[in-house]
Amino acid sequence: MKLTKHNVEQMARGHLMYELARRGYRVQITDSRFPTYDMLVVSPAGKRFGIEVKGQSTKNFWRFNDCAPHPEMYYAFVFVPQERTPRVFITDSGTTMQLWKEYKDNSVKKGAKEDNIWASTGRSHTLSRTDTKCYRNKRSRTAMMKEG
Repeated sequence: MKLTKHNVEQMARGHLMYELARRGYRVQITDSRFPTYDMLVVSPAGKRFGIEVKGQSTKNFWRFNDCAPHPEMYYAFVFVPQERTPRVFITDSGTTMQLWKEYKDNSVKKGAKEDNIWASTGRSHTLSRTDTKCYRNKRSRTAMMKEG
């Protein structure tokens, strides 16, 4: 079956929900009443937080909207390949925005114009799979969940 954008998003949410539940987290998929989060989660220790899930099936940039970092918000970047197990990268919103800032600053230093880094809305960001991989490799001690 060829993966469509809709399939990938649903598979990303489903895979993340499974992995979190397997580790003892309580997870609820949200609807339009919670536009900021795709999932509301309670950790085994009772900590409550929201997760914005971003899924993709190709080696490309992750797209996400600008928001102020919040201690109860996380991003889950889920790579859903056509024929292998999905890979999950979870970062807190502060780290996500910091990685975006570093990526943007490095791009500008290399000669990119700031208006070419931002999407047409002026609010959407991109984060490369390399950036999330660096997070997983260098900062995994602060991640909520290691790659499965």
